[in-house]
This record gives sequence, structure tokens and C-alpha cells, in this order.
Amino acid sequence: MSERIRKGIGIGLVLISTALCVAGIFPLPQKETAAYEGGRSGEISAPPLSRLDPEDLVNRGDAEALTALPGIGPSIAEAVLREREENGPFIYPEDLISVKGIGVGKLEAIRPMLTILSGESED
Repeated sequence: MSERIRKGIGIGLVLISTALCVAGIFPLPQKETAAYEGGRSGEISAPPLSRLDPEDLVNRGDAEALTALPGIGPSIAEAVLREREENGPFIYPEDLISVKGIGVGKLEAIRPMLTILSGESED
């Protein structure tokens, strides 16, 4: 394939993808990269609006105390302790999703039992 044809195909693909983005069919990702305390970093869709109190059960409790939370058994409690030991305290409630066995549904079930500090920024 000649260089001219390859350039033409490349330009065509750029124009098509640009048109799809403008039309809203293929939206561009709206992510920002942020680094948080405790070694957690990565891409997030939006910054969390609330922070966990450092004295919260998930940051201070032992395995027995963690099993008092709904849906948290001994194996998930141990996973919480391992995650906390490896990466430091959980800063945002959403950080709990990084623990194997805790998904969005389980987070929403235990969220009312977490001590949340609303309106604080990381400044």
C-alpha cells in the first residue's frame, strides 16, 4: 500500500472519529487523574464529595468489628485489613470498592454506617 493511500486512510479515520465525537455518538472520556493519600492513585470520573473520618470503623476496626457491617464476613473483613495495611487508611468511601468482595451494592449498604466528613477538601 502506498504512503499516499495510508495517509488518506489515516486522515479519513481522524475525520470520522471527530465527527462521531461532535455528534455525541462516541463521547470523549471525561476523566481526570488524581493522586490521593495512602498510595491510591488513578483515573476517576469526578472527585468524591466526602471523606471518611480517620477514626471510622473501616480505618480502625479489627476483623471482628468489621463483620458487624452488613454483608461483611470474615474473608472480606480480612481483605479490608490487608488493603488498609498495604495502602494506608481509606480516605473516601469509594476507596472500599478496591477491596475484593466489596462492590457498589455492598458499599451502598454499609455507607450509612460509615462516618463521613462532608464538605472537606484535600487542600
